[in-house]
Amino acid sequence: GTSLPQSGIYSPFKEILAGSKAYIDYMNNELGGVTIAGKKYKVDLQAKDDAYEAAKTVANVQSFLDQNVFGLFNVVGTKNNLAIRDAVNEACVPNLLAATGSPAWGNHKYPWLLGTFLVPYPDEMKALVTYLEKNKPTATIAVLRANDDFGAAYSETLTSLVKGTKLKVVKVAQYDPETPDTKSQITTLAATKADVLVLGATLLACPDAL
Repeated sequence: GTSLPQSGIYSPFKEILAGSKAYIDYMNNELGGVTIAGKKYKVDLQAKDDAYEAAKTVANVQSFLDQNVFGLFNVVGTKNNLAIRDAVNEACVPNLLAATGSPAWGNHKYPWLLGTFLVPYPDEMKALVTYLEKNKPTATIAVLRANDDFGAAYSETLTSLVKGTKLKVVKVAQYDPETPDTKSQITTLAATKADVLVLGATLLACPDAL
């Protein structure tokens, strides 16, 4: 089972589902499914729409658990996976390749959750800090981030990484991911005359901020 936005402003994420289904169809039709202990099994991926709302993700996943689902696959969103983490762990149901680069995954208290191949958000910030230390070691940095766990992964990591350097985070502004209008925040950040702008944002907020 999987839960991801198929409607609302985050509906472009449904392309993840299209890709997953394409591969699973190939696997089922061309390879006969997956082989476990010498026996072939075909994979049935069922998807539910949560519009990127964590409460809907919880309801969707609970319905899968009630149906004794074998596992979850590619559930989208940091806040969404955090919201289902305890229930999935308690039920001992695999939550495979969670579609988020949050640093929260890898916690040994939650062995049933496996992160995806996305570059972890803190690694992106580490790459930026390493670049700036080499090329502009006294740079000032302004940050626009979503006001959720996804955005926090960027700003909190960045704040930690610049400690002990000559880099400085001069302003952090947050936007509501449900209404990704960032004009006022960008105006405030621009007033700092910062050398660097970090966007801890996703989908529509990115072109809006640019």
